[in-house]
Amino acid sequence: TLDSDGMICHCNQSVCQLLNCTPNRVIWKKINMILPQLENIKLMQEESINPNLHFLSRIGHHFEVMALDGRRFNSMLYFKYVEDFGKHCLRLIIKPVDLDLVDERMQ
Repeated sequence: TLDSDGMICHCNQSVCQLLNCTPNRVIWKKINMILPQLENIKLMQEESINPNLHFLSRIGHHFEVMALDGRRFNSMLYFKYVEDFGKHCLRLIIKPVDLDLVDERMQ
C-alpha cells in the first residue's frame, strides 16, 4: 500500500519474499527505491490513479523491479485506488514476468 506521495505504508509477506527483505526494510521508504521508473511520476492526480500509470498497467507494460539483494527483474504493475483510515492510498500489485523467479522465491 502506497500513500499519495509514493511512500510504502504496508508490505505483505509475498512482496517481502519476492524482494528478499523484511517489511521494515521497505516500509516508510519511497516506492522508487524498488521501482526506479516511478522516480519523477506523480502516482495520483486528485483522487484517482495517474491516467498514464493506469494505462500502462492495463496494457501490461513491463517495469523494472530492483530487489533489495541487487537482483533486477521485469514485472507488470497493477494499481488500485483505495481509502485507508480516511486517507487516499494506492494498492500496488507486482506481478513478475519471469514465472521461474516467482517459483524460486515462493518456495
